[in-house]
Amino acid sequence: NQAQSAAVFSKTSVAVLPFVDLSDSKAFQYLGDGIAEEIINLLASMEGLDVVARTSSFAFRDSSLTTVEIAPRLKAGTILEGSVKHFEGRIRVTAQLIDAQTGYQVWSKAYDRLNDEIFEVQDDIALNIVETLKLTLDESEQIDSRVSATENIEAFELYLKGRELFNNRIQVRARGLNEALEYFSKAVERDPGFAKAHASIALVSRLLTSYDDSLDKEEYLQKSETSAKLALELNPNSIDALSAMALNYEERGDITSAVAMYEKIRATGVRDSNFSHWEAMLHIRLGYFDELIEPLTEIYRLEPFNEHIGWSLASVHNFSGDPRSARLILKQLDHFTYRDYVLGLCAINNGDFPLARTYLRDVSMRSGTLPAAY
Repeated sequence: NQAQSAAVFSKTSVAVLPFVDLSDSKAFQYLGDGIAEEIINLLASMEGLDVVARTSSFAFRDSSLTTVEIAPRLKAGTILEGSVKHFEGRIRVTAQLIDAQTGYQVWSKAYDRLNDEIFEVQDDIALNIVETLKLTLDESEQIDSRVSATENIEAFELYLKGRELFNNRIQVRARGLNEALEYFSKAVERDPGFAKAHASIALVSRLLTSYDDSLDKEEYLQKSETSAKLALELNPNSIDALSAMALNYEERGDITSAVAMYEKIRATGVRDSNFSHWEAMLHIRLGYFDELIEPLTEIYRLEPFNEHIGWSLASVHNFSGDPRSARLILKQLDHFTYRDYVLGLCAINNGDFPLARTYLRDVSMRSGTLPAAY
């Protein structure tokens, strides 16, 4: 317990909360989310920092809890929070770094910049966090958010709008993913060298076919593969592009190549919950249940609010013959859209068919609602 407490409150364990949109129209939350996510990505590459995953820190959006109350839930010793206001071609960003044990600010700064200076703002915030926590960067650790992004602010904003929809894909489903695809496509029109946008097109094109079975699957697979290859030419270590390739190989039945893609992702050392979920679902499909329990349990310990990881771990427990453990996980995921569906599967596995029917009868699935007679 003492070791865990020390880890929980380590100053170098950092959580970045979504930046609050203070604009009068409240139409720029995607920008606040995007800034926070880009800072997470920048910090995650820094040696000596343990950065809480986006899915966990963003679970506290609009929370009434204080930073001191949020921190132990995220196992973080330092919290970054902030706000963003967009007006007349300018952006105003405030950021505060807070000691989670005392609740006191250890650093804060306000920025009033032109829209296209947002990259410098992100970099400066990340650099100040590193300096405040007294970390030292080596020559290979360069803080420059434009290296893997774009210098075109319009393309960047379109990308952020699409990414907001992609991150909420379970809620927005096919309609939202189609809208995201439009944003990403417009982003690459404005900057054909924008690797992240190409990789996002690859992922969304692949995932859309599982949300809308009326689509021409082959057409979308080819579009996904083309975009993934473009992204990898621009950035050979693009996690999204490699994941899209893995999902495409899996869909085509080339399991060996899919596994090879996932191994390549793991070799980058980047922690990505989407990749972990998709890789786990492949192994579940292949019948490897027991081998997944330990690694998924560790990921879930680090990301207890990640519904994709919780879904994967619950499924593994259920299919390995332990529906009780699966139910315990699912009971904690009250925000998980498919919770009752997976609970229904657990009930089936437990032989409780009336309970399964209760769970499954009104489940809203990816492509619609189950018939009333189900």
